[in-house]
Amino acid sequence: MIDFLKNNYQWIFSGIGVFIIGLFIASKVINKNKQNQNIKNHSTGYQANGSMTINGHKNEPESK
Repeated sequence: MIDFLKNNYQWIFSGIGVFIIGLFIASKVINKNKQNQNIKNHSTGYQANGSMTINGHKNEPESK
């Protein structure tokens, strides 16, 4: 790894290297915030960014 950095430091810190590293970091951040929802047959799934009311019952988000 160290030899790779020594031999390619100009490429890594050039525009394309910074762009590729930025894409890698951005993909990790985007995937981290992704929500998955499993819905079984005859069910309805709801997603909200906070609390929501369904049929008069207020559902609070789970604490992390």
